[in-house]
Amino acid sequence: MPHIPKEYLDLAVYIYATKARAERGEPETTVGGSGFLVGVPFSFPAPPGHGHLYAVTCAHVVEDLPVSYLRVNNTHTGLPMVEAVAREGWFVHPDGADVAVAPLDFDDSVGIIALQPELFLTQEIVDRFAVGLGDETFTVGRFVNHEGKQKNVPTVRFGNISMMPSEPVQAERRSQISYLVETRSQSRYSGSPVFVYLTPGMPRFVGDGPQSHFLTGQGPWCLGITWCYLNSEKPNTFGHLQDFQTGLTGVLPIKRLEELLATEAVVNARTVGEKAYRERHPDHESPETQ
Repeated sequence: MPHIPKEYLDLAVYIYATKARAERGEPETTVGGSGFLVGVPFSFPAPPGHGHLYAVTCAHVVEDLPVSYLRVNNTHTGLPMVEAVAREGWFVHPDGADVAVAPLDFDDSVGIIALQPELFLTQEIVDRFAVGLGDETFTVGRFVNHEGKQKNVPTVRFGNISMMPSEPVQAERRSQISYLVETRSQSRYSGSPVFVYLTPGMPRFVGDGPQSHFLTGQGPWCLGITWCYLNSEKPNTFGHLQDFQTGLTGVLPIKRLEELLATEAVVNARTVGEKAYRERHPDHESPETQ
């Protein structure tokens, strides 16, 4: 696995149940989770860095919180910002996929790094590069034992794809088609982005064609979103059943986030947001003058 640029760390969002804990960076062991920032371009030309901004996490992280407090790094000041999002401020997938997005609206003085959709893993990329079992992954998220108090300081966990999406994975209250990733991780990473990177120089077999290899690495691309850990029940020394982590993590394919961003409700909200943006920035070129 190559060096992970700092920009990937600044994608991280920490989610809390209370404003006080969010401001102090105090870990919560029973609620809250991780998330990340995604940017969607406006439907018209705009200056670099301007577009729609979303916080992304798992639906199960926020569905029981009346208000979610999101802690986001401001890359200009190096300090965190806390944004409150009411439960009704989250859009969830209409099919019940474990993903939720909330539009955020920061002013121009805030330094934000957001994942762009062109870095999402697509079926075309999977087919072209034979992305599959054994490929290396990394997850950027919240290690509650040492998550950072002055600002979000996420940790990066590493692993490999163990199973491609095929049949639904059952965990907790949900069953959904997912990747299984062998990763050295733990709870509170729900909502974290998982990236896949293709190691340079390794042979790969694409379809029925000849063996090929890459002189340089390919990716990283966003594979999906951490949503569960698969546990196994085993009897302890006293004969009582205990849960043990198998080391396998369920990762919701990133296409489910793409589907949510393309739903009518989210698209309509973007239309309203673009109108408000043009009112705030009348000096920027409007679509009618293109």
